[in-house]
Amino acid sequence: MKRKLSFWIAGVALVVSGHRANAQQTVSATDTAEIVHVVKMGDTLWDIANAYLKDPFRWPEIFRRNTDVVENPHWIYPGEQIRIPAGAVRAEVLAARRAGVEVAARPGDVTVFRSGLTATNSRPAFGGVVGREVPTAVRWGEIESAPYVDTIGGPRRAGRINSRMERIAVKASQSDVRFQLYDHAYVTLPGNRVAQIGDRYASFKLGRELGEAGQVVVPTGIFVVDSIRSGGLVRARLDRQFGAVDLEQGLVALDLLPRPSNSEVVPVASSATNKVVWVHNDPVLPSLQHYLVLEPGASPPISVGDVFALVDGDEKLRDDKPVPPEEIGYIQIVRVSRFGATGIIVSHSQPVIRVGNLARRIARIP
Repeated sequence: MKRKLSFWIAGVALVVSGHRANAQQTVSATDTAEIVHVVKMGDTLWDIANAYLKDPFRWPEIFRRNTDVVENPHWIYPGEQIRIPAGAVRAEVLAARRAGVEVAARPGDVTVFRSGLTATNSRPAFGGVVGREVPTAVRWGEIESAPYVDTIGGPRRAGRINSRMERIAVKASQSDVRFQLYDHAYVTLPGNRVAQIGDRYASFKLGRELGEAGQVVVPTGIFVVDSIRSGGLVRARLDRQFGAVDLEQGLVALDLLPRPSNSEVVPVASSATNKVVWVHNDPVLPSLQHYLVLEPGASPPISVGDVFALVDGDEKLRDDKPVPPEEIGYIQIVRVSRFGATGIIVSHSQPVIRVGNLARRIARIP
């Protein structure tokens, strides 16, 4: 019976010993386009990504390429063959393979934590993080689909989905009309925009109001203008879909979104925190790829690409004294407005991510 191998991110404590899985690498070159790694006992996708790509946070790329072999990224089994694009593999790994040398994973830099505890009666302060490897790029698709916070009532002068082009055999009320991928709609463009074939617009619905801070805007899909009829009637095709797309949903222009920076993030030491104020879809256990929103305000200002550690400090000892706060996961910022910042969960070590968690910036775009 196969022994399940758990994929996990190193749990964080006040003092963490540098534990690294000893992933033994067996590689073979099937062709010039990819390398095959044969899983050994103790391997994880995290270790494999670190060994071959020199970036453990790129493990989802390996998982997506091997969904025919790996059903669940948390469990991989000895003997499974994991394909890795040769063009992305570290040069020294390729050179070693050509020389007939069996490649072994090098342990990453040890993550060192400082407790920040002081001999006072005050609540423990958060310590800094040294030597942590972090993601370096934000994907455009993560920006397009990310919820964000805008003014109450949603974006000003937004466009609208007016009607569906495809006829429906069974009559339904306007509230029951749903769009499917590649359906067409007649739309009103936002503001004073002039219709151009190929222009892209994001449909959205309104989410929770966050007090006086604003209201969550949740993208539901991407429409592409494909026809401009006489009289200025604009038709658009639903090209991507993130959720239910209905009549009367709003439209905003995608070309106003800034492209993410290609700069690499740099580690920073900071004790300032922002609070999690909203989690997308309110899941029972938020996990990888879930979006959440941080309250506004930070110095220097938050930027797309910045990395935050999520911190949980709600636990108490039996004598009602607080236990030291611990890092429970990491998010990367994908949208920023003056009302808040949206992050996507890139890793987590404990299932306690929720509204009220604190987030401390550990790396930022320079």
